[in-house]
Parts: sequence; structure tokens; C-alpha cells
Amino acid sequence: MDPISYTGAELNIDGKTVTFPYSIADAVCVKDLVLVLLEIPTDEDHPNNIVAVTRDGQTQWEIDTPTEGSYDQPYHFIRTQNDKVYATNWDGYEYLIHLDSGAVDRYNKIDK
Repeated sequence: MDPISYTGAELNIDGKTVTFPYSIADAVCVKDLVLVLLEIPTDEDHPNNIVAVTRDGQTQWEIDTPTEGSYDQPYHFIRTQNDKVYATNWDGYEYLIHLDSGAVDRYNKIDK
């Protein structure tokens, strides 16, 4: 497997380029997916800013809206641990992401 890279709104994966409507803040590989965290401008409401893409460039899902805190706020951090992926929103809630669907379960509240 070739590594992934990104610049601006373009993700390069296994020799293919996938273009997103927003700049990419981060991208992580987990199992057979690449999870892409998009940077949403502060004047826009788009809480579903994590997208799962297959290695052949097909979009699998967009993450569900956060279930707690400000529902219109995007996620701002993504991390992996033991083949699990967690996303944190601006209100400090961390969610476990279900890789098969993009559904989320509240995992933790991070104190600011």
C-alpha cells in the first residue's frame, strides 16, 4: 500500500486524487479506509466534516452529527488507537466512530 498525502482540498491515495469541497486538516488510515477531517470555515455550519474514503477513492460515508454540545459545530480533532477512531468536537466531547457507518457514540468529555 502506498502512503497517503494531502495538500489543500486534494487527497492523494494509491495514485488517485480525490478533491473535497474544503481543505483537509488531517487524514488517517484505518483498516481499508482513509478518514479525512475537513477544515470548515468559521462562518459555515457543517458538523459532518469527517469523510471515509476507500483506497480506490470512493466515499463510504460522512460522520454523524455530534449528539451532545453544539450540534452545528464541526469536529476539530481525530485520533486512532488500537484500530479504533475517535473524534472530538469544539465542545470537548469525544466520540467513538463506527467505521462501518460513520455513526458515533459519546466516549468521553474532555475538560478544557
